[in-house]
Amino acid sequence: MEIIFFIAGVITSIVLTLLFLKKNNQSKKTFLDNEVNNDKNKYVTWSNALNLIKDQIIILNKNKVVIYANTAALTRFGNSIVSTHYASIIRDSNFVKAINNIYNNKKNISVNSEISLPTYQFFKANIYYIEQGFFDENFSIMVVLQDLTELLKIEKLKSDFVANVSHELRTPLQSIKLGFETISSGPAKDDKEAKKKFIDIMLNETNRMDQLITDLLTLSKIEQEEHKRPGDKINIRDVLNSVSSNLQTLSENKKINILNHVTENCFVIGDYNKLVEIFYNIVQNAIKYSNSNTQINITQFKNTDNVTIKVKDEGYGIPKTSIPRVTERFFRVDPEHSKKIGGTGLGLAIVKHLINQHRGEFHIESEIGKGSEFFVKLPLHN
Repeated sequence: MEIIFFIAGVITSIVLTLLFLKKNNQSKKTFLDNEVNNDKNKYVTWSNALNLIKDQIIILNKNKVVIYANTAALTRFGNSIVSTHYASIIRDSNFVKAINNIYNNKKNISVNSEISLPTYQFFKANIYYIEQGFFDENFSIMVVLQDLTELLKIEKLKSDFVANVSHELRTPLQSIKLGFETISSGPAKDDKEAKKKFIDIMLNETNRMDQLITDLLTLSKIEQEEHKRPGDKINIRDVLNSVSSNLQTLSENKKINILNHVTENCFVIGDYNKLVEIFYNIVQNAIKYSNSNTQINITQFKNTDNVTIKVKDEGYGIPKTSIPRVTERFFRVDPEHSKKIGGTGLGLAIVKHLINQHRGEFHIESEIGKGSEFFVKLPLHN
């Protein structure tokens, strides 16, 4: 009997020991699982936070391999950048030098750089050395790419704008100055016919300069107000009738027939005077850049939400390569002809910005010798 009790005690001890060990192992496993879950939660938390940032953020390990990229970086460089060497993504020499410096010196650094693939980007790279690395790394490097491309473009546009304005104003001013010098103390001083000739030249150049300044002020005002969308209910038929009437004398002088086929009421969201300016510029351009004895047809196409107005001329046409540029300030397909007819190179730039203000779309199709078609899509007023 004692032997039986002894054996039972041993078995009980073994069972209790096994139960204790199992419970202990479960506790350890629970602890480890909790630690892993905590790490996962931390990763998800800071990952979600970095994904909210518009700057492109890339984290490198000690081998200079990408171990993390936020949404902005993945969108910019593609989903395959993780686990690749950073040099396969950004090859700019300034950036590479900065990365090597921070690995060697362990000091934060900023550098301006640029890349051309997959698209051009000028950026400021802020590079940080992180002592306690991500993903159990001894250390890591965080790269924050601040996109300055648009700012660079704006600065270039400003510079080009000043240069273009200076050039455009200098030419008529020189003509006016030369005319005055010729009349006051030059060969035309005592020659009535020569005086009249130079006075006519000076008057034309003065008018051209006045028109240029007017267009510049108009364009500047439009750009300042481009974010303010007009909200009136405007009958596009009335707009086109007004434009056709205002340009009748100019078209008759060139023996060009304006055929306005828009006879039905069609209401859009906009500003009456600005809509008149849009179509006045387009039709006026069509008249100026067309030969005599031709036609300009104005038609409309309407769907559920929008109406498209098409102005089709039988003019000289625009080269395919120039079509994307005709709405740029001061761009002229034929500079000499444009100056002869009094063009400032700002008309279609004004049209583009006014259409943008109306939340519309502008499209041009053209072929040399066969004329051009100008399409203006505007939202309907429902």
